[in-house]
Amino acid sequence: MASLINAVRSILGDPLWIIKLGVFAAVLVVLYDNNLNFPNGNPQLLPAFAVIYLLMLGSAVVTMHRNINNKIPLLPGMFSILDIIIKAIGGFIVILPAALLYYAAIVYIQQNIVFEPFIMAVIYIVVTAIFIPFIMVPLVLYSVKGNIFDAFRIKNIIDASGNFIVQFLSFILQFALIVCTFTYLIYVTLLEMLGDHISLLILKCIVIVISFFVFLIFCSDLYEDIIPAIKEKPKKKLKHH
Repeated sequence: MASLINAVRSILGDPLWIIKLGVFAAVLVVLYDNNLNFPNGNPQLLPAFAVIYLLMLGSAVVTMHRNINNKIPLLPGMFSILDIIIKAIGGFIVILPAALLYYAAIVYIQQNIVFEPFIMAVIYIVVTAIFIPFIMVPLVLYSVKGNIFDAFRIKNIIDASGNFIVQFLSFILQFALIVCTFTYLIYVTLLEMLGDHISLLILKCIVIVISFFVFLIFCSDLYEDIIPAIKEKPKKKLKHH
């Protein structure tokens, strides 16, 4: 059964998870630290941010593939860099169409709808829930075999979408109760002990990386549960004359 806790356990099952995820967190710390020192952010760092997040996506897709197919180790290492790059490109292509539509919807809401912050937050959650199956289900389908065409199996996506929304909202609730609460307690403790210290930035980057991988592993756990398995078309037998 897919859950946030099971996704975390999957990560902890990799003996080198601290090193593998720590590399991404360390790079993000450096980038965000330099970005903060520039008024309104440093535009020169945008390519670096794009590269690291693409590599995180590729690494996560490899992880999802291994999770679905019960392969170990779960998280890819440095020797899988070529596979990570290929999966990063494929994963980006797969999520791009729905992600662009989602971005357009968010921009439209920001420019045309004004309510109290709580109501706006609810609107954003609802819109995200509507679009998320069309972003994440194709990514899961792609991760099964690394075949881009599998990602656009419309019937599989439509069949999964309703239940995926329910599971997504369940994940958000678990995330808010567990991760957000735990992170807030650590944040307040560090703030009281050290003040505005780089440790807060380190905490932020660790949470970003772990949350990213936990969510995508959670999504991959839904394969063959609420996301229909990819069925191969039966090969036609050659007729012998």
